[in-house]
Amino acid sequence: SKIVKDMYYDFKKSRGISVEEIKKKEAALQGVLITQPVSWYLGVLTKIGFKEVDIVDASYSFATFLAKK
Repeated sequence: SKIVKDMYYDFKKSRGISVEEIKKKEAALQGVLITQPVSWYLGVLTKIGFKEVDIVDASYSFATFLAKK
């Protein structure tokens, strides 16, 4: 969403990254980084044999999963 994207840009700019650099990376990832809903990742991890799957961090449209067999 636009709100999340704006928050992400603000976060990156607060770390000294220029808007040009942010847009360049965004363009480089177009068509390469394809995200799925969180439910998709949870389902796939469970389907391939992970018994315990947790989200240990989630911010700025990124999530970190911890999966245990």
